[in-house]
Amino acid sequence: MSRVRVPRRSPLWIVGAVVVVVVIALLVLHGRSTLDDREQRKTESTAKCLDVIRADVRDRLAEAGSGTAASQSAAAGFSDVTTRTTSVGPDDESALRDAGHDRSSVATEWAVRGSVSVPGDLPSAARLGPTNTFACNAVVLTDDSVLVTHRTMN
Repeated sequence: MSRVRVPRRSPLWIVGAVVVVVVIALLVLHGRSTLDDREQRKTESTAKCLDVIRADVRDRLAEAGSGTAASQSAAAGFSDVTTRTTSVGPDDESALRDAGHDRSSVATEWAVRGSVSVPGDLPSAARLGPTNTFACNAVVLTDDSVLVTHRTMN
């Protein structure tokens, strides 16, 4: 009588499969963590830029003699805000140097664009209209801090 021999699975093959599954799981978790961290830094950079633009509105109104600069800037509304990655430009490098950093300390740079609407009476000396467009660059440094390197508002 002939026997049919069923091949046994080698323990080495099983160990190899387990290692592959563990490595894949770690890579997926690390990738998810990296994406979550990037999204958090994007959110922080956007918030930092909006704070700087709001402060610019307040300063312009105060310098123009508005007695309601603080309340007007607090009530300013942002719209059409977009944030995307960009590269470090000459203005950004200058701001980095002024802050004691160099280009190698930049992890990511974000460009934030949008509109800000300012309610109430606007003195002409403030150089603001009811709706203004703005652009702002913020860098995330390798120590996870965020620095606004450039801003403009029409």
